[in-house]
Amino acid sequence: MKFKKIVSTFFVFAFVLVFSQSAFALTGVGDTQENAISLFPAPSGDDLFQDIDLYLDSSEDKDWFKWTNTTGENKFLGAYLSSKGRECNFRLGMTIKYTPTRNSNMVYADYIGPGNAQMIDNIIIPPWATVYIKIDSTKFVPEQYVFYFRLYQYK
Repeated sequence: MKFKKIVSTFFVFAFVLVFSQSAFALTGVGDTQENAISLFPAPSGDDLFQDIDLYLDSSEDKDWFKWTNTTGENKFLGAYLSSKGRECNFRLGMTIKYTPTRNSNMVYADYIGPGNAQMIDNIIIPPWATVYIKIDSTKFVPEQYVFYFRLYQYK
């Protein structure tokens, strides 16, 4: 009986590790645009989405994410950032790499509500373009954030 309990506990722990988003920061993972964390949004009707809970581990830390449009059609992007506290000033930025030699400038979201809520919305990502999203802080306090990544198809 004790063996079954140990085995079942192990499987529950493994399941949580595999199927949940990380709630801790890893130094060196996604800290630059070159080693950005790839996003794999899941389908939800006609839209794709992914939600991530993380935090920055120092004032110099940055979290970079990327998604390449391999759908063959234009997608509209929505990126939303919300702090789980009210002390840290997180910042949400985005740039698009259209070709190996052509990028957009980095644009930053405006604050839209309480708790440092920010959004970049209705940005067209053409086929084969890669969007890079950066989260950093202008006033660091160890707080967790939630990053919501959405892709839309307007018809």
